[in-house]
Amino acid sequence: MLNQGMRPEEVTVLPKEDVDLDRGVIHVRKGKSLASKRTLDMTSESRQILERRMEGDSPWIFPSARKHGDHIGRINSAHDSIVREAAKASITIKFVPYDFRHTFATLAAEAGISLPTLAALLGHGSLRILHKYVHPSAENKKAAMARYDKALKEAGKKAKGIHFVAPSSLNNPDIKDAEGESA
Repeated sequence: MLNQGMRPEEVTVLPKEDVDLDRGVIHVRKGKSLASKRTLDMTSESRQILERRMEGDSPWIFPSARKHGDHIGRINSAHDSIVREAAKASITIKFVPYDFRHTFATLAAEAGISLPTLAALLGHGSLRILHKYVHPSAENKKAAMARYDKALKEAGKKAKGIHFVAPSSLNNPDIKDAEGESA
């Protein structure tokens, strides 16, 4: 989930036949929407993990230990059990498996992956939902503004002698530009 941005339920039902190690891709064929059915290029770490998971006779990447021939069920059950046990020891776990997907989205956005590409990788049909997934850090926002400031300065150097006019001043004869002309 962290390496590929897949939904937990996409990972748990992944059949081996949908993992193409030769091409380095994962086919997500079972999804809740048309956009969620997609092909993902593997990260190097995903490839290493999946190479190991391809061993064995099960047709599933994550076979069930309880139901022979089936894939594991929801991973939330195991997570919930761990959280309950931790609570008995007065340890609070504020983490859910879906957080891996959010972390993937945040890291991908901070790495400069375009939002339309990120939406496609996550299996979303539009950009609207991305605000729920991407959580930019203060450092990333600061670096983004530094890049913008640099771009603004470069644009200013290229635009010497060009004067920008506010849209509200257009076609108003009472407002003059830098040369004294009506805007």
